[in-house]
Amino acid sequence: MYDRYDVSEDRHFQDKGIGVEDFQIDTRGSHMAPLSILSPHKEDTAVQEFAGNKSDSVKKSSRENTIPIIIVPSAPTSLLTIFNVKDFLESGIFTPSSEARAAMGQKPPMVVVYRKMHGGRTVPFHVYDQTHKFTQEQWDRVCAIFIVGMAWQFKGFPFNSDAVKNLNKFRGYFLAFNDPLFTIPENIHKWDVCVLKVNKRDRDIDATAYTEFWEDLDKFWSHRTGKPIMN
Repeated sequence: MYDRYDVSEDRHFQDKGIGVEDFQIDTRGSHMAPLSILSPHKEDTAVQEFAGNKSDSVKKSSRENTIPIIIVPSAPTSLLTIFNVKDFLESGIFTPSSEARAAMGQKPPMVVVYRKMHGGRTVPFHVYDQTHKFTQEQWDRVCAIFIVGMAWQFKGFPFNSDAVKNLNKFRGYFLAFNDPLFTIPENIHKWDVCVLKVNKRDRDIDATAYTEFWEDLDKFWSHRTGKPIMN
């Protein structure tokens, strides 16, 4: 029977001119081959990949921290909500919120809107309808808010329920139907708000409201910061 401690067994190989070193065995007791034999650069590569991934993550986070934010109402009575904002601000097409919600299904926590610029370039905007968890960094990126005309909508904003102060800091918008029977809240006329109008059925008018929004926001942001709203 073979006994690993019986050195006489080694003579069988020694007689044939075979030494223990030919098996790359660590005679000090370890059965593992040296790391240099298994993978000479494996550890260095892993460190480099981790560093590269971390760098990419930091760059992505840094870019996201410059993306402008637009706030829309969570109220279902609002013509513009998180469900239909993408169609309107990206393509200039107004889709009733109820239809967009049925098509989308689950409500997203945030929507990314890509504004088309000259030359084919696009600029991203983040759209939220909930702000209670906003950080100061996020509030600093808010450029526009669509409102419903009620002071309670500003609860939790930088100036809390003071609509006038909040609308001095953020550009306010109200989307309405160009219908004489459509009632615009009284506060909208009192506050510094840009009213955008669409038609209930004629989608050709949507493009006018779409263009008016982006042109007005450009002017507001340029006046506020001294630079165009791009990142």
